[in-house]
Amino acid sequence: MKTKTSSISRPVAELEYGPTGISDGVHGELYAAPAYGDLAHGPHGTFIKMPAGYVSPTHTYRGLLGRRGLGCHGQ
Repeated sequence: MKTKTSSISRPVAELEYGPTGISDGVHGELYAAPAYGDLAHGPHGTFIKMPAGYVSPTHTYRGLLGRRGLGCHGQ
């Protein structure tokens, strides 16, 4: 049985990035653009632009059902 879904494709260069207020104090600020959902209010997918040399410490994410994922960014 097929289900009817819709999908929107946009080049990443057309996304609207905005400041996050997050910086490592050396390389500059992170910028974010929503892929889906709302970064400030619940489930979402987000593209992040990191300046060259930016290192994000290892950190975890907690999902709606208490699942954990490990994010390792930067190097």
